[in-house]
Parts: sequence; C-alpha cells; structure tokens
Amino acid sequence: MSTFVEQASNTFNQVMQRHSINLSTSPLDFTVLEKCIIPALDQRGENLSKRFFDLVFPPLGSGHYYNYIPYYAFQKVMETGNLRFFSTKKLSSEGEFIPLCQDLGLDGYWRKNSDGTVDGEHNDLMDDLFYKSFVSSPEDTCDELWDTFAEKGTGVRLTVEVNVSPDYPDFRQVSYQGSKAVAAFNDLLNAFREAGRHFVPPGISRMPGYYQLTNFSHHKECRLIAKRHARAHDCFPFQVSRDEKQECNFIDCSLTSPTCTQFQLRVVGMEAGPKASAERRADATNIFQKFTER
Repeated sequence: MSTFVEQASNTFNQVMQRHSINLSTSPLDFTVLEKCIIPALDQRGENLSKRFFDLVFPPLGSGHYYNYIPYYAFQKVMETGNLRFFSTKKLSSEGEFIPLCQDLGLDGYWRKNSDGTVDGEHNDLMDDLFYKSFVSSPEDTCDELWDTFAEKGTGVRLTVEVNVSPDYPDFRQVSYQGSKAVAAFNDLLNAFREAGRHFVPPGISRMPGYYQLTNFSHHKECRLIAKRHARAHDCFPFQVSRDEKQECNFIDCSLTSPTCTQFQLRVVGMEAGPKASAERRADATNIFQKFTER
C-alpha cells in the first residue's frame, strides 16, 4: 500500500505528464499535514517550490524595462524622484488578485456564499501586495500600450533600469487566463482536492499578483512585486501610505537612492508619446534633463 507522500508524488507527476510539462517529483519532495500537502521543508522541497513557481510565473532578471504612464504621472515621478507601487486593491485596476482565486478555487482567499456575500482573506492580502508593471520590449504591442496607459499616445514611456538581487523571487512575467501552466496548476489543485488534501506551495498568497484576465494578454506584462510581511520588516523597508480616492495602500520606491537591498530602480530614458504635441515633447525633454542632472 502506497504512503501519502508516494500518492502525492504520483498525483503531481500524472498531472504534469498530462499537460506535457517536464517537471517530476519523488516522495521526498512532499510533507503531508492533516489537510494539506506541501513541498518538503528541505533543500529538495524548496527546489520543487521554486521550480513550480517558475513554471507558472516565469522569473525575470535585471535589465531595462518599460513603463507607460500619463503625462501628469511623468511630471510627478520627475518631481518626487519616486515610482509608485499601488496595492492590488486599487479601484481603477481590473482583474487584480481575485481572478486567480476564482479560477483556481482558492476559497480561503476569496469565496462567494450562497446568499451572495463574499468572504475570505483577500481584503487584507490585497492591500499587502504592491506591484509595478513593466514590459520587456518597447516594440511589442506598443500601440495598445500607448493607447491604454499613456493617455492615448500623448503620455510618456519610461525606460527603467531594474536591478534585482539574484535571490529575490518577485520579478516575474504575468500569466493570463487559459495559459498552459495555469491550466496545469488548476488540474493539480483539483486532483489533490479529490484525494482529500489541499496542495499549498510556498508563495501561493503572492501568485494572484502575477495573474491577469485573458483580454489583457496582449500587454505581455511583467511585474515587480513587494509584499508586506507583518514580522519581516527588514524585507519590506517601505513606508505604507493610503490613497483614499483609490481605496488602497501604496508605497513609493526611490529612483535616486537605495530603498531596499532586494531591488533598485533607476530611470535611464524617456520618450514622449507618438501623439504628444511638439510643445509637450520639448517640455518632457527639459524636465527629464533636469532630473538626470540632480
């Protein structure tokens, strides 16, 4: 008769094979708790956690990335020297956090009751998860990005140098509804539920920050995330503020001095939108030049 960890390994491997994903496990990779299956808390188990997270939300390294913003936001960035990260609770954002909970049945985070009310830990989790969106190429779907995020092409595209510590796990590509890896994740969770257990990989509370609706897939977005941990102040050295209009928290990351040891941001380029007036182009160039001379 097989043990629980053998069953867990078999379940995991069968789902990966069904989706033609090259990721396999052994019983040593798992720990069985009363109601949960988790990757074992040793070097091998931690490696499985990382490999699985990387499969669903591919990690990114340091380099130049691009951020499209309205002109008024560009002026604010140049004035303050900060790039603002909003929490996933931001009212003007669509499809943040909750879609992954719905699609994967993470009912501890978000669930709708029979009477129509909503429960779960999502409200607190969303306001502790801060993100800044980038794209890795200035050419991919740039017309749509200019139109959506930069005032229909009259705003600004910033080139941001992102320097990420090699052990920082939270700079990743966004996955969209219907992606192969997310479908495999969903089948995996369901397979363990059918066996009477919940599969809970480390970092699952951050995963909703890297997930978006299908109709945004053309953005090819990547995200730098900072998660506030109640007992890990050294990992989150940011001052949290409140935007009452958006009904969410935010943090500001300095572009001119070190803010945290895990990542640093620096604006190294600016381009006014293709529909910006000649006057706005000249003003933007002048503002950026003064910023770089600080």
